Amino acid sequence: MNKRALKTLEYDKIIAMLADRCVSSSGREYAEKIEPSKDRLHVVNYLEETTEAVKYIMTSGISPMRAFDDVGGIVKRAELGSVLNMGQLMRVASFWGVSREVKASITRHEGESPILRALAQQLVEARTMETEIKTCILSEEEMADDASPELLRIRREIRTCQQKVRDKLDSMLRSKSSYLQEGIITMRGGRFVIPVKSEHKGQVPGLVHDVSGSGSTLFVEPMAAVELNNRVKTLMANETEEIQRILAELSAQVGTYAKETITSMKMMTQMDFIFAKGKLSLDMEGVQPKISDEGYMHIKRGRHPLIDKKAIVPIDIWAGKDFDCLIITGPNTGGKTVSLKTAGLFALMTQSGLHIPANDGSEMPLFDEVFADIGDEQSIEQSLSTFSSHMKNIVSILDRTTDKSLVLLDELGAGTDPTEGAALGISILERLIDKGAMILSTTHYSELKAFALSTDGVENAAMEFNVNTLSPTYKMGIGVPGKSNAFEISRRLGLSEEVIDIAREHMSQEAIRFEDVLSRAENMRKKAERDLQRTAADRKDAQTLKKRMEQEYNKLDSQRDKVLDKARSEALQILNTARAEADQIIKELKELQKHGAGNLDRGIQEARDALRGIDKKIGGKPKKKKAKGAGPTDLKPGESVRLIDADALATVLKAPNDKGDIMVQAGIMKLKTHVSNLERTEEKRKEKPKRGPSKLKAQAATMEIDIRGSNAEEGIMEVDIYLDNAFTSSLKSVQIIHGKGTGILRNAIHRHLKTHPHVKSFRLGRYGEGESGVTIVELK
Repeated sequence: MNKRALKTLEYDKIIAMLADRCVSSSGREYAEKIEPSKDRLHVVNYLEETTEAVKYIMTSGISPMRAFDDVGGIVKRAELGSVLNMGQLMRVASFWGVSREVKASITRHEGESPILRALAQQLVEARTMETEIKTCILSEEEMADDASPELLRIRREIRTCQQKVRDKLDSMLRSKSSYLQEGIITMRGGRFVIPVKSEHKGQVPGLVHDVSGSGSTLFVEPMAAVELNNRVKTLMANETEEIQRILAELSAQVGTYAKETITSMKMMTQMDFIFAKGKLSLDMEGVQPKISDEGYMHIKRGRHPLIDKKAIVPIDIWAGKDFDCLIITGPNTGGKTVSLKTAGLFALMTQSGLHIPANDGSEMPLFDEVFADIGDEQSIEQSLSTFSSHMKNIVSILDRTTDKSLVLLDELGAGTDPTEGAALGISILERLIDKGAMILSTTHYSELKAFALSTDGVENAAMEFNVNTLSPTYKMGIGVPGKSNAFEISRRLGLSEEVIDIAREHMSQEAIRFEDVLSRAENMRKKAERDLQRTAADRKDAQTLKKRMEQEYNKLDSQRDKVLDKARSEALQILNTARAEADQIIKELKELQKHGAGNLDRGIQEARDALRGIDKKIGGKPKKKKAKGAGPTDLKPGESVRLIDADALATVLKAPNDKGDIMVQAGIMKLKTHVSNLERTEEKRKEKPKRGPSKLKAQAATMEIDIRGSNAEEGIMEVDIYLDNAFTSSLKSVQIIHGKGTGILRNAIHRHLKTHPHVKSFRLGRYGEGESGVTIVELK
């Protein structure tokens, strides 16, 4: 891409924003060197890796990258046999640690990240060496005592000898105190000495290692300490030698990882750059544009990335399908130039693998070159030199443009006589159209507006202007040219109608008619936009209502199936209980018959026939009575009612809500119904008398219940019934499977469990138990 366009479109500022989001110096250098690519495969891959980084950060909450040093040169020196110092070894170990953590983070990430995973798989793993270096080296200046057994032995002996020297000198400090300047032990040249007054030099035999500035103090190494000091010096030399041996050994081992480390360094730098692109996309609220192989540009709600998001007005720009040349008109400071820069910058960002701040569905073609002739044309006075500069640039553009180029021209033909400038502008556009380029140009000339109206493949666009507030709206409308607002603005600013009428007389009749046509077209366009917005709003409301109705229908259909299944299950349970009781009765009758209680065969047969009749009734559909009227009002907990559709007695558990929904209990079932399905009754629900021989235990409850797919009310009702059954079966701990989802069902169940009479405590599942998708309940 030509450097002038990159600078004009402020591409360098985007790259600076990208580099600032890198965590390493190598990543920053990598970012600063990138340029737009013309290769489709490369561009698509660059965009995909940015998208992967965005998804990773959004799902993980943070980038896996953290600061690391460029250690490529260090490991290369180690490979060649150089001995690394402690600081260099620490930087290598630190890099290995970061590389290892990044590899682990990306490979265990659940999202789809094939590009990032492929890069992470190439990262070096040298955990043993990393640990060894971090164990041996404490800082850039200090090696650990246990870096080797020999170093530990030497340092222990050094400390022992030093202590002996101090003991001897401490003794001398006490015995020779009158000859000493101070009662302290100090060091000179790595040897222990004591400060002796110069006039008592002969009283403390030894070697003088230093003299104070005033000459009054001599730093003397007593003869009694010389031999021990010599031993300390020898041991220190041995310590230095052993440290160098350890560093050489560690450096040699680092050298064996040189190739893997250099490869890892390249991958880490590239991933730092990729995640910087992801962070920039998130900060700009960017999207991955679709690459159009048909050369179609469609920017949806595009926002210039260098303008404050709170101040920018999004724009829609498209070209390349019905037209390749777009002529943009509008007032000064109305956003024309920003529109050009937005389109050009989006092209450069796309081909650099960067997301663009626009809405989903935006499309961008690939250009072999982006040309821009954009300057400060806001001043009324334009010198010849300015015009000449622009024409020189346009000549260069005409020579280099191809059918794959994007050409951006700001205020085409300005800076010279309007008639000549308009004619030049038209001829330049015709030449660029012949070359097949995509062209976006701004202008104030009516001749160029008329050219767009009369030429195939050329379209007008206008930046809106509010004449009431005398301010631009920064909105672009494609399809209708913008009219000149000079007369209307002048009128609003107080210019007399007489002057305006004279000005209109100086205009040609064609120009006046043209402006009137533009005015009517603009009014029609605005009306059509308003009608379209109303139609779109109505359609959206209709779609929302349809969706809501479908959801309600599906919900009711699902609830009906669940209620029917539950009713059949509980009816079967009642039938099984009845059968068991009947069998027990039959058994008792047979016992009586054995003892001569009469012929009871007929009674037994009648009992069996009755059970078969019960079977048939439960297997079929019960006849429901139709609910009549609005139902009883002012129902209170404890009242007896009859369920009309089930023809069964029930007890009111809770007063009805505002909608008339009410909770009742019929047998072991707690049901939610409407008051219109109830009628008051004086008849009390009777419990069956317990029989000694025929008494059955409650049906054994399972250890878990699965309520996934239920709404909050359904889930609570199912859990209530299940906990009653579990409590009756003497279970101590049960599981409620509610799933993870949005958490609405889980939170509703937890609130209900807090006040449930059978619940002792509850908690979420741990690892292996289902985690947050399961609640473990301890029963009383």
